[in-house]
Amino acid sequence: MVIQKAAKADWKSIDEKLKRKTEWDVKHFPQQVLPDAKKTHTDYFSPGVILQRSIRAPVDTYSGYHWEVLYPKGTHVNPLRRGLEPVTRMLFFNEDKPRQVAFMKAVLRAYPYFVMPVALGGNIPKQARAIGRPMYYAYPTILQRFQIHAVPALLGVGSGKYRYDMAVTYFGPDALRHVRDAPEEVHAAWFGLMGKGEVRILPRAPNKLSGKPSIWSVHKRGRVLTGGRADIYAQKALEKYNRAHGTDYSP
Repeated sequence: MVIQKAAKADWKSIDEKLKRKTEWDVKHFPQQVLPDAKKTHTDYFSPGVILQRSIRAPVDTYSGYHWEVLYPKGTHVNPLRRGLEPVTRMLFFNEDKPRQVAFMKAVLRAYPYFVMPVALGGNIPKQARAIGRPMYYAYPTILQRFQIHAVPALLGVGSGKYRYDMAVTYFGPDALRHVRDAPEEVHAAWFGLMGKGEVRILPRAPNKLSGKPSIWSVHKRGRVLTGGRADIYAQKALEKYNRAHGTDYSP
């Protein structure tokens, strides 16, 4: 009976309907509703999870492979503590807000290989063609997992005492006022903004366009100093950092 019904089905018509539905879906992603960021600041949170079940894996021993428990149920696992640190950043924005779109485009021109644009909805393929690179969709599960509460927002990893935390930096109206300053705003927030007087040595912050690590990248009162402008201050900050942490960083 099932075979007979299948033989009579108009598969060409079914394929066409599925194709049209798929094309419509990718052009009409549900709009996620998030407010505009009211001020520029960074929130930090741990990406760790508590295992709901034990993680088992085959382990090579002298007598062959045996399944062993690598992480028992209830273990708190933070991937950042295991060296799994992303080198890219995700920039969440509202594609219906022209100023946020301009901000996003300016950032992508400066960091074409390091920033992934994530739209709250709309026609994702059309937006990708407009900027000439992949565009991603802010699925509700992503927004919830990474605690994105407003836009535009830059998702990355912290440094210093926050090196095992995720950093979500929100850009308020002050940061969006001048599009030409967008790359500097993002560069300052690459590892999360810092409080007044706080100093961190950031040897891996990428330079604009080149993508190469900066020789110097030092935060001072929430801003980033790089290159020649930072040399004198960075040298003193580096010496102070080495003394306080017992490290031996050098330029």
